[in-house]
Amino acid sequence: HELRTPLNSIIGFADALRLSQLGVCGEVNCVEYLTSIHTSGQHLLKIINDILDVSRIDVGETLQSCTQMLDQRAGKAQVSMSADIPDDMPGLHGDETRAKQAVLNLLANAFTPGNGKITVSAFLDDEKAIHIKVEDTGIGIDPKDIPRILIPFQQVENIITRSHEGAGLGLPLAKSLIELHGGALTLDSEVDRGTTVTLRFPPERTVAG
Repeated sequence: HELRTPLNSIIGFADALRLSQLGVCGEVNCVEYLTSIHTSGQHLLKIINDILDVSRIDVGETLQSCTQMLDQRAGKAQVSMSADIPDDMPGLHGDETRAKQAVLNLLANAFTPGNGKITVSAFLDDEKAIHIKVEDTGIGIDPKDIPRILIPFQQVENIITRSHEGAGLGLPLAKSLIELHGGALTLDSEVDRGTTVTLRFPPERTVAG
């Protein structure tokens, strides 16, 4: 509704002026109509900026920051956590806050029983798309349960066997956040073998050079 109302105003007044349905500017108060178009456009721009605050993201720094934020929790859980990012990793156009939130959700969701291991890595594919991957050595997920775990508030394990607390929002939220960037989340898992979740940002978000 917030997007459609100002957009309809812009389209309506612009079309009316373009088709001369309101007469020539000397016969009607065109300033009023142009002001409405300008005001509606500014409102749309503000909404879009609030939705996605696009900036240049340093992928390596962002991933290192995410692992550092969870270092203390990892130590208490006896889980080793590491980051593997190439030195020549290009930057990324996107919303740093939301991209970081997606990675933090995946890392928090990957916590495993004692002596487990979590690895976060990044790479550039042949199409110049950036991939961020979070791998764990945890209990894993039966492939048939993967579609369900991507639905908000779903938990694969029951309340007795669940290895960590959570409302079941980590993966669905990460999926929504990457899709806001035009990307996709994929999940591969096997029971007792661990889970790998990959965020793929579209090539047009990769910063050249």
